[in-house]
Amino acid sequence: MSIEVDYSFAELIFGSLIFQVLVYFLIAIFVLVVALLIVRAYVQKKGRVPDSSKRIILWVTLPKEKEDEKGSNVLTIQQVQEKIGVAET
Repeated sequence: MSIEVDYSFAELIFGSLIFQVLVYFLIAIFVLVVALLIVRAYVQKKGRVPDSSKRIILWVTLPKEKEDEKGSNVLTIQQVQEKIGVAET
């Protein structure tokens, strides 16, 4: 007693050129997506900035000037001319 199986439908579908082209196209798309994901991961890893150098915050404080020191830092025109005259000689 033998059982006969009709493979004509399977041969029709899997043996057609359109099916083969579609399968190759899907495989190519899958390989391309996997390759792009690998390249993307590599580029993100190389472009990543270390956490230690992302942000640096410096707090700079300066002492306040006293009232009597403000006037001594401003030079008058006569004082500038005297300093230029001394430098020329």
